[in-house]
Order: sequence, then structure tokens, then C-alpha cells
Amino acid sequence: MGREHPEVTGPEQWTVSVCVDYLAAVDRLRVGDWGGSTFDYRLIPTVGQPLQAPTKVAYYQVMRRFLSDIQSWEWARLRCNPRYHLSTPKNIAKYLGVNPRTIDDASWLKLTWASLNIEPDDLSPDCFYPFALLQAIAVVWTHAGLRSNEIARLRVGCTREQSEDVVDQSGNVVPAGQVCWIDVPEGKTSVAYTKPVGYAVHKYITAWMKKRASPRKHLDRRTGEHVHFLFQLRNRPIAKEVLNQTVIPLLCKKAGIPIEDSKGRITSHRGRASAVSMLASVPQGMTIFDLAKWCGHTSVQSTMSYVRSKPTQLASAFAKADQAARMIEIVIDKEVIAAGATKDGAPWKYYDLGDSYCSNAFWSTCPHRMACARCYFNIPKPSAKGVVLAAQQAANRLLEEVWLSPEERDAVSGDVEALEGMLNKLRDKPALDGRTPGEISATCGSQVSSPFTESE
Repeated sequence: MGREHPEVTGPEQWTVSVCVDYLAAVDRLRVGDWGGSTFDYRLIPTVGQPLQAPTKVAYYQVMRRFLSDIQSWEWARLRCNPRYHLSTPKNIAKYLGVNPRTIDDASWLKLTWASLNIEPDDLSPDCFYPFALLQAIAVVWTHAGLRSNEIARLRVGCTREQSEDVVDQSGNVVPAGQVCWIDVPEGKTSVAYTKPVGYAVHKYITAWMKKRASPRKHLDRRTGEHVHFLFQLRNRPIAKEVLNQTVIPLLCKKAGIPIEDSKGRITSHRGRASAVSMLASVPQGMTIFDLAKWCGHTSVQSTMSYVRSKPTQLASAFAKADQAARMIEIVIDKEVIAAGATKDGAPWKYYDLGDSYCSNAFWSTCPHRMACARCYFNIPKPSAKGVVLAAQQAANRLLEEVWLSPEERDAVSGDVEALEGMLNKLRDKPALDGRTPGEISATCGSQVSSPFTESE
């Protein structure tokens, strides 16, 4: 305010133009701007970089609340509406969505393998964590899809075996011992809940429990309870940073992959996103509602941000849709085939062109197929023969794939110039009966000729 509007000395002088300048000033802020004398630039590696969208939104929210309180308590009469004139701009709000970055599929599979196959010799000489502790944490991270805070706050006795067969509503049977149950403590978005995970989680947690000491209880700062944490060492709970600083580098070394992939550094939360995405993308994977319960989300919208379509899935979906776009319906006259009239050249295969049928059995190779010239092979649907074909019970309706040239693809997609160019190219090209489209239009006008009479 001192730089842009020195004349403004109180909240009651804030106008719409002042609000606009404030929105623009925050949008241009960079890390370190307006830092006081105590700001140590050496400790902040992001100095000079633009502020992230959530930080900008926090600035806007603080100012809105400040001015709204002033007006609510009648300390001053404002000349602007804080909730409206200081609302977050759309160009910033669009970056607020959750965007978890999944780990590359190949790297994630290798990390999962490494969590089950690490050995004591893989630990560095200066590592003071017990091997059983690190392996249990690694398996929970790769198989349970939990946040680092939830992993660090797991309690003693949080897993139990599936002792009996489980039969779902569809009659599918999950044999005993295939999964185990894990009790997840209260987290960021949910209350405590229980979910099924792979049996390996119970196996390696049990192995750690055999070596774990029995220290005293500690305070769970989120719930206010004194509990026995599962992952404790030397009478102190482990910090959640052990995942990013110790476990993940250990797994990357074992798997023979770098600590960074195509999307950046591999972190604990990226592992959670990969675990959830894997369960959603495999054939007959979990539904979005089941995933929401498995993740502990209270809203399905939170789970949607974790589900990512794999490039292979996207390519397969496009290929199927692209193939369907080249399909055209054909009508097979079974009565003509049964009567043997096909030997005499009687038409038996009709291509549905929308407002008419084409009785040319080789329509897919006709140069006028995308702009029918209305030759003798064309049968209008309002004609007697067209009505018979539409109502015939013995006819088979099938789909046939038609390969389109690049020019035809452009015409189908709605490119007007490509359509006019194709029509001009075909204007003097003869149809199957030897006449050009121009000759057909001149002789028939709006009438469409057909090899069948109305009585037929």
C-alpha cells in the first residue's frame, strides 16, 4: 500500500481499484519479496521463484477475512465488497486441484519387488535402523497405500490374518490367508478404519514385532491418546521422514533405479498414488467407490485425483473408438441368398448411407462413397424397396469397417474446405454406371434413379 497507494491510510479507503491492485500484486509475488532483515536467503532454495497457487490463495483469504471482520464489527464502512472484489482469480484457482504424481510403472514394479527382497547386506554401514524395521516399513509403503504420517502412527496389533474364506455378494471366494486386515489410525481426511491389504504386510510386521522391544506408550498428537506405536526405536517413535530419507533410497538402490524418474523425485506420497492407480487400472480393478473406502476418503472426488489412465489404456481406448468411427451398417438380404438369386447378379448386400442404401457390393472401393453420386445402385429409403429393406425381418444387420484416406478423414471430421475439395475432385469422375455426378444431376435433377421400380 505504501508503494502503490500511499494516499490510503485506512480500511474504509479501500476501493474496487485498490482491491484489483492487491490481487495483481500478490499474483506477481516471488519467494523472498518483502523479506525483513531476519530473512535468511541462504536457507531458502526457492528464493526468486513465483509463489505457488495455494500460497496466493492464502494471502487473498487473509485479506478478505480481515476486511470482512472490520465491516462485521462496524469498525468502518467499506467502499468495496471483500468477498466479491477479493475473490480468487480463475487463472489461479485452476491450479488448486490435487495433482498426485504417480511413479513410472516400471519403476514402481521394481520398487515393489525390492521391498520384498531387500537383505541385511543392502543396508549402508552407517544405517542405525534395524533391518526388520526398514523392511516392514517398505512393505507397508508398497502394499498398503498409506500416507507417511499414517505409517508412522500405526499401532501394535494393527494387522490380523484372514482366518476364514470370504464370499462376496457375487459368490466369489477369497481363500483364507490371501489377504490380511490392517487398522489405519485417524488420518487427514477420515476417522480410523480397517481395510484389506496383501498378506505380505502381516508377514513382515510380524517379523518386526519379534525383534521390537516393549517400550512405554507415547502420545499420538492427532488423537490425544497414549498408545504403543508399531514403529518405535530406542523408546522413541520413528519420524515420518524415514520413508523419504532412508527407506526409498534403500529400495531404489536395491531395484537399480535412480531416486528420480520422469516426473521428479520419488516420494512417499507418490507411492500412495501409484498403489491406488494400479488398483484402479488393472483389468477388473476396484470401482471408484471401493477405492474411496480403501483410501479412507470421505468424498469420491478426492479419490478421482489419484486415478490416472495409463498411456497404454488411453491408446487402446482411442484405437477402439477410432475403429468404431470407421464402421458402417450393412443389411444382408437372407431371402435373396437363400433363393440362389445371387448367381444371377441380384443385389444382396446394402450399405446404409443414412437417407438411402447402396446396393453395390463393392461400395467400400467406390470413389464416390463419401459423396454419393446417386447412380443406379442408390436406393432411397422412402422408395418401396428401401421401406422393404428397413422392415424386412429376415435381413441381418452387421457392421463393416471402412478405411478412410486422409482427405476423407478431414471431410468426416467437419473440415469444410476438405469436403469441398473432395467434391470438386469427384465432380468429373464417373460413377459405377458410367455417368459423372454432373451428368446425373443434369438428367435426374432432384430425382434419384434406382435399379428397382416402385412396384418391386
